[in-house]
Amino acid sequence: MRTLLLAAYVAGICTTVNAATPKMITVTVRNGVAYSSATELERGAAIAIKKLPGSNAVVACSEDRCTRVKGFLREGDVTLVNVAELATALGFAARFSDDGRQVQLEAKPKSSPTGGSITGVADLAPNFRVARLDGNPISLADFRGKRVLIQSWASW
Repeated sequence: MRTLLLAAYVAGICTTVNAATPKMITVTVRNGVAYSSATELERGAAIAIKKLPGSNAVVACSEDRCTRVKGFLREGDVTLVNVAELATALGFAARFSDDGRQVQLEAKPKSSPTGGSITGVADLAPNFRVARLDGNPISLADFRGKRVLIQSWASW
């Protein structure tokens, strides 16, 4: 139940406005690592950075991409996010200015872990194999010709 509530919370807070052209975002350097504030990321790149209630976990969302952020610092009320880790986690390309004081984040085209394209709603799902609770393997191909509902969840 808690996972469902957290997922609903994340989905609600991570609705962002689509930025037509990515803007340059101010970078702050701490111990040789580039960080950007949550406020700058929301304003300049339409990336929502939020703390999950009841934990110290921080989540970053941009359009249909959400991920847990591990590289972050807190300086009072300001949350600073590691730019390189954020770009990697969200599948963005980070382009720094010549002086390294600003960064532009652009979404890379999505691809599946197997290198193919992402399956959309009502598309034929790729075959996969998982273990049942009793340990025996089961494959999507075992249900070929039948309607199958694939339900997944994530625990952060």
